[in-house]
Amino acid sequence: MESLVLCDPPSVFAAASYAQRVRDRLVVSVQALARAPDKSFPQAFTPSQYTGFVRVVHNPRVMERPPLNEVVADTIRRIGRAARVIAVHDTTEMSFGGEVLRDGLGRLNKHNQGFLAHTCLAVFPDRPRTPIGVLHIEPLVRAKGAFTDASFLERYADPERESQRWHRGVRAAEQALGRPGVLVHVKDREADDYTLLLQMHDESNAFVVRQRVDRVLGPEHPQLGQVRTVRRLMQAFAVPVLGRRVEISRRGKARPPDKRKTHPDRDARVARLEIEAMTVTVQRPAPASHQLAPSLELNLVHVREVDVPEGHEPVDWWLFTNLPIDTPEAIVEVVDTYLARWVIEEFFKAIKTGCRYEDRQLESLDALWIALLLMLPIATRLVQLRQVAREEPTRDALDVVPEEAIEVLRASGRTRLPPSPTAHDVLYAIAALGGHLKHNGPPGWLILWRGMRDLHERLEGWRAAKAALDHSARRIRDH
Repeated sequence: MESLVLCDPPSVFAAASYAQRVRDRLVVSVQALARAPDKSFPQAFTPSQYTGFVRVVHNPRVMERPPLNEVVADTIRRIGRAARVIAVHDTTEMSFGGEVLRDGLGRLNKHNQGFLAHTCLAVFPDRPRTPIGVLHIEPLVRAKGAFTDASFLERYADPERESQRWHRGVRAAEQALGRPGVLVHVKDREADDYTLLLQMHDESNAFVVRQRVDRVLGPEHPQLGQVRTVRRLMQAFAVPVLGRRVEISRRGKARPPDKRKTHPDRDARVARLEIEAMTVTVQRPAPASHQLAPSLELNLVHVREVDVPEGHEPVDWWLFTNLPIDTPEAIVEVVDTYLARWVIEEFFKAIKTGCRYEDRQLESLDALWIALLLMLPIATRLVQLRQVAREEPTRDALDVVPEEAIEVLRASGRTRLPPSPTAHDVLYAIAALGGHLKHNGPPGWLILWRGMRDLHERLEGWRAAKAALDHSARRIRDH
């Protein structure tokens, strides 16, 4: 496995198509935020840097063309000539406080204001827990009156309905990469929409989408008459083809109520799974336009947990895909592809917890959006470092920290570094600063982030002390 090309947040914006002064302010702002992403803007910046940052996020030209293209171009550069990339799609709420509605934001519910950030995150198949970077992101603001009593049929027939974001994300990611057949689009249950599945099928987009509800078999299906739905068909005729074990991530309580309803809390565990697969034909649902094809052939992979620990909800995934399922290895690839979906949840957490994005006090959607784009590469690198610590024990330490940071770790760290430390050595030393204990297993990105925050504070003190010593030495030498 080749070394992952890590995201370098400041360099992402170094060639942005703005005036030189604006570019310089972007780079300086990102450098300062990357050192202390959880601090408030006045704390993260010097007074002059803060002034420059405020001018950037309120600059009319930057507001007119926010630096999203630069973020996407950097992701594509690090994808390189990879033959296969997983494109994970999901939506998260960016929720902000305050009784007075900020300019451009909408009501997420009766109590909170903000917007939805619909995101497509690129992930390498052989690194299913490591983000490459963002291929697409868009804000969605719910207009006043979005919570109406419109019927399901009326909402489904609306060509401007919110769910169209899933298809826009696919098209934007495909267009940005410009190499058909490379991306496999992975989505959770909210994207289980017949129109969307048909669009991806017709446009030859590879996908794995988790099924939300059981679907009716198409009228031409050979088993029709004995059973009526795809799940009953599989339960009646499919035989488990293989079993395997996977790590199931923890889901805590710090999530919106609607997310906790569809995705209940759970502890991390290793689950033993049985997997079965078959090809099915699904019928066009009644609310869908009659101009759409009356049926669609899909591959269905069912993943269910056996020997479930007491008190745990079992894993039970029904996955629609157009990837092949003709061999056990191909079926496992479908499941592994879907498992990459969890990295986007960690990515969102890196934005909200690591970068404290929802605590930002900017007073308009335009300014908040520019700030979010500047934080995307920082969040990407936060999550990437976790995987480097786990999978690349021989990587050069200077790929992750500057040389003087290694000096600081030697002088004040909680672990002893070897004479020629690797990235693995340095990241574990940083994790120790964040409270990591070796017997707890490999460090997560949150522990690494805490350690990085501590290291940067120590590094600032180190630089200040070194500058003072150099100044004193010069004075003594001059006298």
